Amino acid sequence: INAEYGGGDHMSLPKIILVFSGKRKSGKDFVAERLKQLLDAKGFSATLIHLSEPLKARYAQANSLDLSSLLSSGTYKEHYRQQMILYGENERKKDPYVFCRFSIEGVPKSSAWIVVDARRPTDLQFFKETSSRYGVPCLLIRLRAREEVRAKRGWVFVAGVDDVESECALDGECGWDLVLDNDGDVCGVLDVLEMEIFGRVGLVGC
Repeated sequence: INAEYGGGDHMSLPKIILVFSGKRKSGKDFVAERLKQLLDAKGFSATLIHLSEPLKARYAQANSLDLSSLLSSGTYKEHYRQQMILYGENERKKDPYVFCRFSIEGVPKSSAWIVVDARRPTDLQFFKETSSRYGVPCLLIRLRAREEVRAKRGWVFVAGVDDVESECALDGECGWDLVLDNDGDVCGVLDVLEMEIFGRVGLVGC
């Protein structure tokens, strides 16, 4: 990827880009991790890309916070979530692609990029443009889960978190290639994803 995308000409492109989106506790991280394990086991190496990681790293540095705790799923991160949302919004006003570019810097060579946490139309646009520019297939995937299922996973509605752009900007029709219900049958979700991935890259039955 060239300097326009922040990766430098030396970066190796994957064979496919997978971009996940979904509400909190819809299972994005779990499905992405299980998918990586499945692909790695089949010799189709995958790298997980979290768009939130560069945001958290820059926020932690600016506020002298513990980055490892911000990257966890514990109460420390939740305490700062609203502040991080505001910080991210301000940074994106200056440059809508800022965290997308940072997220792919130094990504190791792999067959698949799995973008775990797209939250805005500009996130989708960045990877669609990358796909188009370099001829790499890109799958936009929306994970859904019923509210009662999300609640069992620990979700509780929080004003200023669940009703703002970072959580709601991709609720509508965004040209998803796949919309998958993740209410408990993760194996079924993975079966669909595996078939789509290998079909797109010409490795059916891998």
